[in-house]
Amino acid sequence: MERYTVTTRTFRSDRNARLLAAKEFIPRQHSSVNGAFKGYQPVTLLLVHATGFHKEQWEPILETMPLSSDEAATGRVPPFAQVRECDHFANENAQVFLPPNLGTAIPWHIDRVVTIDAWNHGDSAILNRDKLVGKVPTSPSTWISTGADVVEVVAQMQVTSMLVGMGHSFGATSILLAEIIRPALFDAILSVEAVLAFAMPQFSLANFDYVLKRKATWPSAQHVSQYIANHSFFSGWDPRAIGLYQTHGMTTTVPPAFESTVTDNPDLAKSETVYLKCHPRDECATFTGGLVDGRWARRHLGEIVCPVRFLLADNSITCFNDRFAQAHANCAMLSDARVARQSSHLLPMESPGTVSYEMGKFIGDTLAVRLALRQLARL
Repeated sequence: MERYTVTTRTFRSDRNARLLAAKEFIPRQHSSVNGAFKGYQPVTLLLVHATGFHKEQWEPILETMPLSSDEAATGRVPPFAQVRECDHFANENAQVFLPPNLGTAIPWHIDRVVTIDAWNHGDSAILNRDKLVGKVPTSPSTWISTGADVVEVVAQMQVTSMLVGMGHSFGATSILLAEIIRPALFDAILSVEAVLAFAMPQFSLANFDYVLKRKATWPSAQHVSQYIANHSFFSGWDPRAIGLYQTHGMTTTVPPAFESTVTDNPDLAKSETVYLKCHPRDECATFTGGLVDGRWARRHLGEIVCPVRFLLADNSITCFNDRFAQAHANCAMLSDARVARQSSHLLPMESPGTVSYEMGKFIGDTLAVRLALRQLARL
């Protein structure tokens, strides 16, 4: 991550005594701190990962993301050979309010980026070792409370620039829930493969018991590498995403959720044993929470007034055809959708370049929308 100065942070969760591990990325050449890009709109990003993953999943995206409107215009970043084509779905309702050609966008630059681990994932799971559900029967982990955590994180960030939220899957829905809970929290939202009830047939019938059977321990890091190399789940991933999953999604420290397993199987106590940071029971609890909160979020999307773009995949459980894509595009006042071709629900891991390009494009489009709205207000 040579483009950034990176520091670790810890935020307080909205819930009692829970902590959220985070990283803060300050661009070396583009930050307001060093006085560069005077007159450009500074932008702060807050990123939330998917269920079962961690904050580091965003780092391949940050490596290639345009850090300013200048970089986005020149095409120097990201490498376009890695960007997948996307089909655009305009909001059929917003066209009434906005002209079809929005004109020139306001110049912008990335001021800072913050990535967080949900309270029972990644390094947050290590910080909250004594509060996880891994050793008890699984109960739902509410996504609305994760949205409340996002609200609290934003308050602690003390943002003074334009704030854009981006999440993937569970993280995308949590960002949307945060905006619903606290209107005008974000200036714009890029929602990557959000889990919302209208987008998934038989949503309430989904069952996640299979997650409880997920492999969660390996004798060594070498065994982890072999497992990933032979598992179809990881076959389409960018190599950087795989490396970060091994490095940051796992630990050699015995988590409390695994203590009873280690007692029953002393071989697991060996120092080279590798464990998932997010125990399958905690992962299952998070998935299950979405069955309720995904429906609630769907009912309240129309309350969101900031620009929202749904970045979807054409081979995904959340968007089966153009009808579902259009439903996403129409669901909020200033929403639209883009569907990446030949992509799955794990688009950020498969094609970081696509997500980084779409983020740069979205920031420019958002500023153009804001300018157009100001111009319309003067009429």
